[in-house]
Amino acid sequence: MSSLAWIDFDEVERQRARRIMALFQEKDTRDELGLGPIRDSISDHLFPGTSTIQTRLRYMLFVPWIYSMVEEVNSPPDRLTEIARAHEIRLIDALRAGGEDEGIIGRDAGASLQRLASSIYWAGLRSWGIRLFPGSQEAYFSALPSLRRRQHRGGSSEDALVAEDRDLATWRSGLPPRPQDLLERVDFRLTRDEAGFLIDRLIDSRPNNLLTHLAKARRPAKCDYIWTHPDLAAFPDTARRLVEHAEVFSAAMLGPRCSTTSCWLSCARERTGSSAIEMTWPTGPIGST
Repeated sequence: MSSLAWIDFDEVERQRARRIMALFQEKDTRDELGLGPIRDSISDHLFPGTSTIQTRLRYMLFVPWIYSMVEEVNSPPDRLTEIARAHEIRLIDALRAGGEDEGIIGRDAGASLQRLASSIYWAGLRSWGIRLFPGSQEAYFSALPSLRRRQHRGGSSEDALVAEDRDLATWRSGLPPRPQDLLERVDFRLTRDEAGFLIDRLIDSRPNNLLTHLAKARRPAKCDYIWTHPDLAAFPDTARRLVEHAEVFSAAMLGPRCSTTSCWLSCARERTGSSAIEMTWPTGPIGST
């Protein structure tokens, strides 16, 4: 029996390990030459804190709102973890009640959901400067009782905190107020203030990033690949060069995919003795799946 383990010292490495394990659950995951890390690096430089399973932006606010609710409860870490999970499960039903259907994390799994939205968005919240607490979710829940005691001693307002206790804050100040019926009825539509807060966080944390450039432009655009974006010529120089490299890399990765499929096809023909087995060669970049 095989297993995969890692030492949990680094939040970034922790999230990377989780992404690797998630790949084993996908039905069509192929990385013939082991070049996936290059693809991931390009993605992280262009769109930091995001992944293909993050399809709804308001989760960047749902998570801190829910965790802020948990911070108001005076309980041991294990109980706080249970409360946070219960809130996230309730959020699934609240989104359904709000008329949402697509994009809900846990829509089908419900209460048996294994990977919560907070886990999916945790690294992104740190990357965008929304989450100030530097550790993992487990470390966060373990630290809450201690943080609460220190906050009571140091004052309740952020301005009252002394310099050495700046780490008491868990979330960026100015977080938009959470909806009163957050866990009863809610949808994915951002308010103007919420959108402005998220754009400001990107400008503060990633001022020269392509994601920030697109967010500031606020121009909706539809394209299959980033190198076919209608505003490609207006991208920042560094980002535009990286997009060009991404296009070349994607095209290059198409070769191993076709070569491997061709080998499988040859083996199938030899085993069946039939030459009628055919295949349709892919026309899009390997990164399109």
